[in-house]
Amino acid sequence: MEKQVVKFKQPLGFYVWKSANAWQRHIKNALKKHDLTHVQFMLLSGIQTLEEAEEKITQVRLANFVDANIMMTSKVLRTLAEKQLILRKNNPSDTRAKIIVLTKNGNKLLNKANKTVAKSERKFFDKLKNKEINRLKSTLKQLKK
Repeated sequence: MEKQVVKFKQPLGFYVWKSANAWQRHIKNALKKHDLTHVQFMLLSGIQTLEEAEEKITQVRLANFVDANIMMTSKVLRTLAEKQLILRKNNPSDTRAKIIVLTKNGNKLLNKANKTVAKSERKFFDKLKNKEINRLKSTLKQLKK
């Protein structure tokens, strides 16, 4: 008896999910050489961006800025502190909160990782033209609202 070929109905969300997973695997592989996870990279990038805006960064501010879960952010920040990539300083205005700053090593590593990620993203998206990339960015921003 022959097996019947079953067609899988693939809604738009399926393609978004598959593309996001492929992109995450791609970035994960690129960041391996820096001993960073994608979440660690995103949090370090968020800290750097907020520092450039001269903000005092707390865990809650960072989690909100990168749109991450606060408890997960706390756990990852502990790991980054253990790796000596960030410091958690006392907050003079709120004894319960810590001020988060990048260390010199954190900045150095992040700058290298930024170059790796930029190169990796170019490679991943090289199938698309600039116009398509800009349209995709615009569309994804609309979905996030």
